[in-house]
Amino acid sequence: MNTTMVDDLHNVSNMTKDHEEQMMMMMMMPMYFVLGNDVTLIFKGWHTKTNGELVGSCIALAFIAFMYEGLKVLREVIKYHYSGFNNQYKIMFSSLHILQTVLHMVVVFIGYFLMLAFMTYNTWICVAIIVGAGVGYFAFGWKINSISSTGDHCN
Repeated sequence: MNTTMVDDLHNVSNMTKDHEEQMMMMMMMPMYFVLGNDVTLIFKGWHTKTNGELVGSCIALAFIAFMYEGLKVLREVIKYHYSGFNNQYKIMFSSLHILQTVLHMVVVFIGYFLMLAFMTYNTWICVAIIVGAGVGYFAFGWKINSISSTGDHCN
């Protein structure tokens, strides 16, 4: 066999192995809501095996969801404070706009982080995220109603 054919066969076997690993991963991840304490969240190292670890993870995710709501409101409050500026260039390079941009990036990151945790389909994790977001909206949402907002639910 020439070297190119051997390389091609090696590449095909690697693709088959990668495909098999992907299929195994898909088979291991449920696409329906489950109860239980054996959950891998976001990182390989964040794996719960006991009820205590699951409760701790739920509290952490509820707190993150709570703070996520607060950061979204803070971003809108900052936006409201510089809405009176007339000069577009002054707005664009103002410290408030730079802060709002950084907050936006943090909010997008946290939103995707929470989405990935929710996609474990573990009922307790999902409930913790929903409760944290609900309590956060209760705590901070009144401020949004006092200023104009688009009510963006994605970020």
